[in-house]
This record gives sequence, C-alpha cells and structure tokens, in this order.
Amino acid sequence: MECRPAVDDDVPWLTDTFVAALRGDHCRTEAMRRIAAQAGERPVQLAVLKANTAARRFYEQLGCRHQSTSRHHDHLVWPPAAFATLS
Repeated sequence: MECRPAVDDDVPWLTDTFVAALRGDHCRTEAMRRIAAQAGERPVQLAVLKANTAARRFYEQLGCRHQSTSRHHDHLVWPPAAFATLS
C-alpha cells in the first residue's frame, strides 16, 4: 500500500478505490495504519465518492473531517493528531 504526494504539494492523497476492495474492519484499519505511518506528521487528504457513504462513515470514525466537495467527491482531511485512533 502506498500513499503518494499530490501533484501540487507534499500532502499524501488517498482515494476510496483501494478500501472498497478490502473486506472487514480489521483489513481497512490495518491499511489506514500503514498509511498513517507513511504520512508521518503530514495530514492525509482523501477523495471519497459521494455515493460511497460507508467509506465516508469509516473515515469519519477515524477522525477525518470534511474539507470540500467537488462534482463527484467529498474531500476529507485526516489530521496527524487523529492517527492515534488506530492504536
């Protein structure tokens, strides 16, 4: 699993594409642990399809906050302070 910086900055971006393939909370949580480890002290930006309400709920339970909305996506930010919810 890799969290790559966005084109314009050094903030990691994550889309819900990979999470959809993971089944069970343990797998999704472990994936997010790895992403948090790669992000270090940087916030993680997430682009979640508006129709994917289950993914948005999962991310919000981890402490992600709504940042903006585009035509097809809700954009969330996962601040480093919230990474501790995975411990």
